[in-house]
Amino acid sequence: MTTGNVDSGYYVRPISINPSTVTIEGPPDIVAGITYLSTDEINITGLITDKTYTANLVIPASVSITPKQVQVQVSVGQSSTQ
Repeated sequence: MTTGNVDSGYYVRPISINPSTVTIEGPPDIVAGITYLSTDEINITGLITDKTYTANLVIPASVSITPKQVQVQVSVGQSSTQ
């Protein structure tokens, strides 16, 4: 999850996460209900170049996840003025 805004004149391109999959272990009924995971907030305020962040996954109660952290690549582009 990102917070803040990139610098004026820039925009956020698609964000990639590595690894894109994790292993979840826990009670089957809880695991079956997990369709996505969030990360701790990533502040992109003033960003003007691509940057990779290490982010903790927000882990639901009663499950364990491996790995507990992911690399989040935030790419930015420069807006064109016409």
